[in-house]
Amino acid sequence: MGLEAAKATALKHAGLSADQVTGLTAKLDWDDGQRVYEVDFWQGSTEYEYEINADGTVRQYESEAHDEALARALSHAGLDQSAIRELEMDSELDDDVPHYSIDFKSGNLEYEYEISATDGSVLKFEQDN
Repeated sequence: MGLEAAKATALKHAGLSADQVTGLTAKLDWDDGQRVYEVDFWQGSTEYEYEINADGTVRQYESEAHDEALARALSHAGLDQSAIRELEMDSELDDDVPHYSIDFKSGNLEYEYEISATDGSVLKFEQDN
């Protein structure tokens, strides 16, 4: 496996293509005596960091949404962050459709969102009393 294959593996895992990301870099490193490729890129304001084993398997990955998904959910709900409580956010980046799950309460209402990790669109919205 080379650098280009490591990039392709990380992008596939994230559900993205090279033309959807910026700052795509990869470098070969060693971790605990094993060769690993470190792959980094951005999609919008979401940062992705991958470690890919020399055999092509994903060793570890992280993404940080930088609040884009939360901002999208709050905008859709017509709320300011100061008006919410009991905020819970999870990333589901290894699903068929990579997304962020966002739950919060405001007043006597509960909000549940799924926000696309690729384009920031609202995939699912529920509001309950």
